[in-house]
Amino acid sequence: MELSKEFLQLLHLLYGFGQGVIEKILKKFVPVLLHLLYGFGLGVIDFLRKFVPVLLHRLYDFCGFLTEALNRRTIIIAIALALLFLCGRRGGGGRAAGKIMKAPGSGGRRMPRASFESNPRGYFRSLRAGK
Repeated sequence: MELSKEFLQLLHLLYGFGQGVIEKILKKFVPVLLHLLYGFGLGVIDFLRKFVPVLLHRLYDFCGFLTEALNRRTIIIAIALALLFLCGRRGGGGRAAGKIMKAPGSGGRRMPRASFESNPRGYFRSLRAGK
């Protein structure tokens, strides 16, 4: 399919027009956007300067309350349980080792990638045999 010379010239003109419009928009609005972002950043920094010391002070007071209210053994047990819970949520609890993928042709079922990559031909044969 060959394009006519006039059509190519029209495309070139449109490209030049679009490029000029984009340059004008960038020249006008980028400084305004940068100024707004700068003001927002200053507001965030000011907020953090005021909020972080208060937060740290309250956290320090709360930790002091915990150590007074609970004995050391209870705190150690609570930390250990929290760590076990967090480790279990990362996939350590009974999931297959390695990466997980959507099983092809199974309607969204998930399977270990290693078992598929080790024998894709066998996977598809058993999939077709099951249908």
